[in-house]
Amino acid sequence: MITAQGTHVARGRNKPLSVLIVEDERLVARDLERSLGDMGYEVTASVATGDGAVRAARKRRPDVVLMDIRIKGVLDGIDTAHILSRSFRVPVVYMTAYTDDETVARASKTAPYGYIVKPFSPREVRSAIETASYKHELDMRLEARERWFSTTLRAIGDAVVACGPDQCVEFMNPVAESLTGWTEHEAAGRKIDDVIRFISPEAERIENPVVRALRDGTVQTIPPASRLLERSGERSRLVDDTAAPIMHDGALLGAVLVFRDVTEQRQLEEQMALTERLSSLGAVAASIGHEINNPLTYNLANLSFVSQQLDRMTGTLTESMDGKEIQDLRKALSEAQEGAERIAKVVADLRMFSRAEEQALRRIDVRVCIDWALKLIGNKVEHAARLRKDLGRMPHVLANEIRLSQVFVNLLENAAQAIEGRPEANEIRIVGTTDAVGQAVVEIHDTGAGIPEHVAARIFEPFFTTKASSAGAGLGLSICRDVVNWLGGSLTASSRPGQGTCFRLVLPAAGGAASADTRSPSSRAAPRRTRILVVDEDLALGRTIHRVLAEHDVTVLQNGGDALALVRAELPFDVILCDIMMPDMSGLDFHEELSRVRPDMAARVAFMTGGPLSDRAVDFLRTTAPRCINKPFSPDELMAFIAGCSQPRPKESLH
Repeated sequence: MITAQGTHVARGRNKPLSVLIVEDERLVARDLERSLGDMGYEVTASVATGDGAVRAARKRRPDVVLMDIRIKGVLDGIDTAHILSRSFRVPVVYMTAYTDDETVARASKTAPYGYIVKPFSPREVRSAIETASYKHELDMRLEARERWFSTTLRAIGDAVVACGPDQCVEFMNPVAESLTGWTEHEAAGRKIDDVIRFISPEAERIENPVVRALRDGTVQTIPPASRLLERSGERSRLVDDTAAPIMHDGALLGAVLVFRDVTEQRQLEEQMALTERLSSLGAVAASIGHEINNPLTYNLANLSFVSQQLDRMTGTLTESMDGKEIQDLRKALSEAQEGAERIAKVVADLRMFSRAEEQALRRIDVRVCIDWALKLIGNKVEHAARLRKDLGRMPHVLANEIRLSQVFVNLLENAAQAIEGRPEANEIRIVGTTDAVGQAVVEIHDTGAGIPEHVAARIFEPFFTTKASSAGAGLGLSICRDVVNWLGGSLTASSRPGQGTCFRLVLPAAGGAASADTRSPSSRAAPRRTRILVVDEDLALGRTIHRVLAEHDVTVLQNGGDALALVRAELPFDVILCDIMMPDMSGLDFHEELSRVRPDMAARVAFMTGGPLSDRAVDFLRTTAPRCINKPFSPDELMAFIAGCSQPRPKESLH
């Protein structure tokens, strides 16, 4: 018989094992208690019933329970062992004289840690207790480790799903539950293909990587751009996944699938790629914009000039040409003008993505911009639908009049293009109000076809369009949003297919007093005759400007040095119209030198620009705030600009 000291040294314990005896034979219990004490164990209690065993275990939890199967009371030993194992996690060793199959089968369901068949020797008792204690300790360590791993898997940010070699789900963490729509309880025991479903970009089912991992015994992934289909089948997510087989000593135990939702990440990557694309586009637009805008400007101006001359000469032409010839000539001119204007619009849109100059902001009345837009596009709107204006009180806003007017042009043009059918049966309505926080709100409603749900999320993306390629480059709404965001406001759209669309523009109110000049440029009257000096390297453009401004005294020069010499001679000019980008002396250098020698003339300089601006030019236009007109411009725009340059500027426009 081993001594208590020997047992402690061999097991490495600091205190003896405690044992609870459950035995209804008093002599057997007393003898067993004495033997356990002799072997160095501590007997916490010796009881004869199941209820007594539960009370004793609750009072002082033993390390091992020696349980007789047949005991007094309502609970027999097997029932009691089940309660003790479930409630106190204590190992039970059965003591029994009954070894029939039924008793053994029933006892086995409680997962006992051993059996001792009566009669037994002290050595058998000691061996059973030590084995039960050691096995229980291993089980507790294993359970703690499994709990740690399970908690870890449940805590990580990726979704984790594990299944057995039969492809049935055995584990899901909360992230996997959230992404799939299945709970772990619902998914347990189901085939992995029923729970985790992947589809291709064409919405076709893809073989589950877990199935491939189990079949091939290697790590597997899904193809790029594949999506995880939620349980409902109504939504899907872009995911990045890895499925790996679980192997131990060469045996396949199952497979684990780890995946994450990368929908937002992919959208961000696409946006970054788009930003790089726009940056590249900006560089290209910046390099060719100036070369395009100069010939485009004089083409537009000359076409307009020819059209006006044709109107004046109609009587004379009638004598030498029949009506159809004149009509064909007018049609050709109209088509040429329309084509040039389309090119001008695309170039102007592209300039928004280059390093364009910051444009001065001032207090304006939003209604002025709406009226200006309707003058330009009102004919197209009225051919598409009945136009209704309901413009209530709106605060003035801090904006650039031209840019905001362009926003309304684009929105009204979109509304007109969205409508099909008889104009009298459709309506475009412009509503202007003030919201609860004092902001200006403009809504443009149409009764068109509406925006399909799969398109609605993309309408503000650059280059995205559902129109024919001839209808535009897909930049209109993107630029509208960028302009409105630049002004500190917001532009949103709401639509119901078949019931029309509403674009809602909100702009913060401007502080201070209203500007003294809120009229659109075309409404300003030009003086009868103005002395104008035009400085531009492009001689054809200079000749065109001279022709358009024929009612004024116009002098055209091709470089800043000659212009500087002319002004130094103290010749009076009311307006000096100078291109910013010139090869020998830039417009800024010309202005700087003129400010030194003739500051009175420097105040009369206005600029033209059609290409990219340097940081110096951007800063100059922002701080000095001279007047500036963008190429290409129409004859009417040029005349209105010159008229404005001939008048004193409101102080507010200099800020």
